[in-house]
Amino acid sequence: MEATSLPEAWLHLSRSLRQEEAPRTYTPALGTALLARTLDETVDPRSIKQQTHNARSYSARTLCHRVLVPASVELGFDLHTAGREPFNNQPFFRCDHWDEIPRPEAEKGTHFDRVDKALRLLDRQDPQECKLALMAFLKVCSEHSEYDKKPKFTARHMAGVRKNYACDPIPIDGGQAQLFRARDKSTGSVVALKKLRTLLERRVARMRREIEVGLLLSGHPHAMPILDHAPDHSWFVMPYAQGTALDYRDDLRNDDALALLLQSVCSALEVAHEKGYVHRDIKPANILLLDGRWVVADWGIVRRPRGMTTDPQRTWMGVALGSAGFAAPELEDDAHSAGPQADIYSLGQFVGWAITGKRPRANIPLLPESGAWRAVVETATRDDPAMRPESVTEFLEIVTRETQVPIRSTSGSRVPAAE
Repeated sequence: MEATSLPEAWLHLSRSLRQEEAPRTYTPALGTALLARTLDETVDPRSIKQQTHNARSYSARTLCHRVLVPASVELGFDLHTAGREPFNNQPFFRCDHWDEIPRPEAEKGTHFDRVDKALRLLDRQDPQECKLALMAFLKVCSEHSEYDKKPKFTARHMAGVRKNYACDPIPIDGGQAQLFRARDKSTGSVVALKKLRTLLERRVARMRREIEVGLLLSGHPHAMPILDHAPDHSWFVMPYAQGTALDYRDDLRNDDALALLLQSVCSALEVAHEKGYVHRDIKPANILLLDGRWVVADWGIVRRPRGMTTDPQRTWMGVALGSAGFAAPELEDDAHSAGPQADIYSLGQFVGWAITGKRPRANIPLLPESGAWRAVVETATRDDPAMRPESVTEFLEIVTRETQVPIRSTSGSRVPAAE
């Protein structure tokens, strides 16, 4: 279906709901109604909570959270919402019908009226018209998506040939793997090359996982991309970053700056968690500033999705993983079973580090003495994973509630370079 054949009215409406003053819930609300009506022509798009006495009703919240939002993550279209559950704590959760939702005042009311009018129109359209309307909506969402765009940093080749890179003689950093500043001979660009000191099987397996997740998240604006790698996974190349969160700790005492970093990191973790990966080593050194964006790096000790573990003995019971102070307590005795809450614990300790300037101690929440961030850290670092926020989306909602710093799109956001 050519874009020119899509209904102009629905294209215009979908674009108008992305204006700055429009409530961010309205775009997923419209998309959910369009999807419901396309799937079932008997649905009343304004009857948004399923009721036994109303055969035309449907659960907008369930359809949005379980179908539309996951599809947007998987396929890479932008629903103009920061969370994975945009209808939580919204009228769409409390009300049975659109008529019961209080009309907002001022400019927001205008957008409300547009959606209301669109839903009434949608109720009168035939299946083909509903399908075209949904296609128009998805076209606009795709226009605004960054997830599927090619990353700025792309290798001219993914040849896996080590001699294509000239490394500085002294590594920037070194542990089980050494990190070098290098030059790509084919393009002249400065890159970072990470290579193993020795080819022990366990270390190769860890680097293979780091490469695997880097490629999986390729194109995400807040995940460190992989530009090239060795066929035997003994080295890989990534863009050369401006610095790590360690270099910007003073800046991160500012609420807006810290919230922006957390939103950026959570956007990458959200996709990884959705696919079954848990980072297990979130800390300041693994959050890098790349081209003015915060990116998550170093997935070397990532927990892969259930059933994808090639060697169950690689993560031994009772052997600690992660970085002391930032690692969740469960990473000390059963790291293989750790879920997304382990990364949320690390985010809480990161906040404590950013606010207090102190390095956290193992299994002791680093609580700021006072202020809004104290409650954020306290909630994220509870000893029992089941008592922590269930997802990074819920974690960000707590950040917003406690600090009053709104969640906003990190698309296009830039951080000043360190001097």
